[in-house]
This record gives sequence, C-alpha cells and structure tokens, in this order.
Amino acid sequence: MAFVKKEDRLRPIAEKILTQIHMGKIKGVYASVATLQEVIFWFYNRGLLRELVEVLNAVIHIKNILWVELTPEICLTATLLMKEL
Repeated sequence: MAFVKKEDRLRPIAEKILTQIHMGKIKGVYASVATLQEVIFWFYNRGLLRELVEVLNAVIHIKNILWVELTPEICLTATLLMKEL
C-alpha cells in the first residue's frame, strides 16, 4: 500500500523494492490477489477511480511477482501464520 499512496512516507522505499523485483534483482516474490483488492478498496473509498485504473494496471504489470490466488486453504494458512506472530 505504501507504493500506491502518494503521501506515504514509505513510498520511496516501496518503489525501490518493487523496481528491484521488476528488474529481477529480487527473486521468489509472491503476492496475494488480496493485495489487489486492498488497492481497489483504498482508491474506490476515496472516489479515485481514474487513479485506481492507472495504479492497478501498474501493479499487475510488475514483472517477477508470482500472484497467489485466494483460496479457503490459503486464508486458513495465513490465519495460522498470523497467530504465530
């Protein structure tokens, strides 16, 4: 979310990390499609629909990210992992 929020203080760091992923310098990166839902909701709730399309298009075209589908089993696994924190 730091990458999509213009005012986020962590945006420069997020941009740097995502650029390195895109260039293949960071490998083995997985992201959940739930991340895309968060982006959609954040922009939609603020009425920023034009920006939403631009940002979502940019995010889904970052190379070298393996998108993980959201399944009931993955939700359970995520919940169990959060419990470990």
